[in-house]
Amino acid sequence: MVVAAGRDELLPVFTGVRVEIDDDTISLLATDRYRMALKELTWNPSRPQSSATALVPARVLSETSRSMTAGEEIMLSLSDGGAGDGIIGFDGRGPAG
Repeated sequence: MVVAAGRDELLPVFTGVRVEIDDDTISLLATDRYRMALKELTWNPSRPQSSATALVPARVLSETSRSMTAGEEIMLSLSDGGAGDGIIGFDGRGPAG
């Protein structure tokens, strides 16, 4: 997903990945103006019927994914900001199970 994000720092909105959470679906969207990538994942939220949106810098998302291991339980935390203004946090909890 990160490879589809733009690298031009003069256009910061294109250097991020839009993360949308809607109930049990997480959508990741990135574009560099010439191509677009969309990935939808299903998950098991601790709070059902939740929705949130955040624009995560692609560099941050890439570094975070490298620091996590396969099978690790991941906790997402989002602020109650407005649409597109949310702040997201990632917490690795060790192996799921």
